[in-house]
Amino acid sequence: RGEDKDVIYYIMLYNEDIPMPELLPEDVDRVKEGIKKGMYKHKTVGDHSVKVRLLGSGCIMQQVLDAADILSEEYGVSSEIWSVVSYGELHNDMNDVLRENRMNPSAEERRTYVEESFEGGPELTVAVSDYQKALPESIRAAVPGTFEVLGTDGFGRSDTREHLRRFFEIDRP
Repeated sequence: RGEDKDVIYYIMLYNEDIPMPELLPEDVDRVKEGIKKGMYKHKTVGDHSVKVRLLGSGCIMQQVLDAADILSEEYGVSSEIWSVVSYGELHNDMNDVLRENRMNPSAEERRTYVEESFEGGPELTVAVSDYQKALPESIRAAVPGTFEVLGTDGFGRSDTREHLRRFFEIDRP
């Protein structure tokens, strides 16, 4: 609308069925905005005093949801689950904000979308990816608290996604 931008749209295709989560009408605007910025809060599982933030996307999201259930039911840990649709967009926002803050040291410091989104939440964030760990690592500087990244650092080591996840120890025990 009134902006002249060159844009590229892409669609990720996977070779497995992935159930799409239900989207309630009252969440549509929040989720749409989050998708444009690179991530949105999907849901919270559990109501415990110990909390963790889980980041997932694509094919591994179902494992993130399963992990949240296990953490809640077996360990008494609540999970804030975030769907990351673009680490690239989050990384670009982080770099833009860091540059603006560096170039304008006397101005009020801006915060990244990640910092604003995670404010007041759990101190531990765990990102899980079927891609190389370098992808979630690209937003490390914007993630408050402790940030752990689990991922698969190299395709071709296994014949199936399940074997690859087992090799990199990101599968369900």
